[in-house]
Amino acid sequence: MAETDGKTSINEEIRRSRPEDAEDITEAFQNEYEKYYGKYVDSEELEAFLKVMNEELDGVSPDEVVGEWTVDEWSSDEAPEIVRTVEDSDGDFIGVGAIKFQDNLAELGSTIIREDDRSLRSSDTGRTVYSELFSDRLDTVSGMVADPDDPVDIAYTQLLADKSAATQHVANQHDFAVTGVYDKKFPMAYRGKGRVTVVDMIWADSHIENEQEQVYVPEAAGDIVTTARDNINAKRDSSLDAITRTVNTAHTEHRNRNYKVKPKAVGDPMNFAEVQIVEDESGDYTWNDVLQEIGEAQSQIQEDEDDQDYWIGLTLDANSPYLPTAAEELEGLGFEYAGFNPGKIDHGEENRDALEMQYRPSTETYEKQFVNEAADFIRDTGMSHGDTEASTGHETSEVMEI
Repeated sequence: MAETDGKTSINEEIRRSRPEDAEDITEAFQNEYEKYYGKYVDSEELEAFLKVMNEELDGVSPDEVVGEWTVDEWSSDEAPEIVRTVEDSDGDFIGVGAIKFQDNLAELGSTIIREDDRSLRSSDTGRTVYSELFSDRLDTVSGMVADPDDPVDIAYTQLLADKSAATQHVANQHDFAVTGVYDKKFPMAYRGKGRVTVVDMIWADSHIENEQEQVYVPEAAGDIVTTARDNINAKRDSSLDAITRTVNTAHTEHRNRNYKVKPKAVGDPMNFAEVQIVEDESGDYTWNDVLQEIGEAQSQIQEDEDDQDYWIGLTLDANSPYLPTAAEELEGLGFEYAGFNPGKIDHGEENRDALEMQYRPSTETYEKQFVNEAADFIRDTGMSHGDTEASTGHETSEVMEI
């Protein structure tokens, strides 16, 4: 290691994670978080998972993933992930990050750098090792997005706002745009911070085009659509078409239609549920069925009538004229607008735009940090918040009580 301008620089290596990395990875997560659920804090489970992943990717380098492997061809029962480890020139573990796949989405997630190593910078680029790890995974995913035969269309990330906005700044520097803020989404990770708040950021060059000319949302959600669209277009490569879909708030009856519903509910300790709702003539859900599905998801994650420590998210098809009245009904049930993600819904031959809503019964508030794009987005949603005067360490971020 060498000292440069007071910063320690290293010759880092970023490689595929191996089963023998499991203990270092789980130790890093356990040291950082008060509570974290899943395989990244269980070394035996993670070791077994990495063994399966490496068998799937055996002989395939990151540069070859696009040509030789796609999500549709995944053969194991495990949900696909590409897990990458950062180490120094002595082979010492520094950090880890994953690419997770679902439908047409690739998420840059499960990322952590050992606390003592967060000031380390690459001797080649001068960037932090976190930024190098972010760039390494984006290189792989961007190739997938560019390949018309690959199912991956969108690269996105969900970044924490509970301790700092540092990771949001890195994503911003890599042309990720804010498209949503989800308050109290995941269980408490940091002591004294309540449930975790995350900022949704999408890579501006993702394949989010479709044939739709309009986005149908209630008037109250119009600002977040235009804000998300403008955030993306400001960072989108000039060789790609700008997102020009306009907002339509016209009301069309939503009850006498058919829907397809994709629920995800996780009970204690996560107390977390998501429901995707898409209008479709071939769907077998009536609107009353949709409401029942939402209620059943809530009952799965709510321990008792007094339990307020849970979160429900809805993903609604914003390219269907039914949406304004449906969203307004849901708003009357306590849901609020949280995000707009173009192209997020994989709907056969075309990716549909998603209006996101959230239900967060907890009224506890905490100070959290957001890049300016995210702070402005919160104001556009009408989400309850308070502006706070405090230093974040970044000129382009704000502290908000939310």
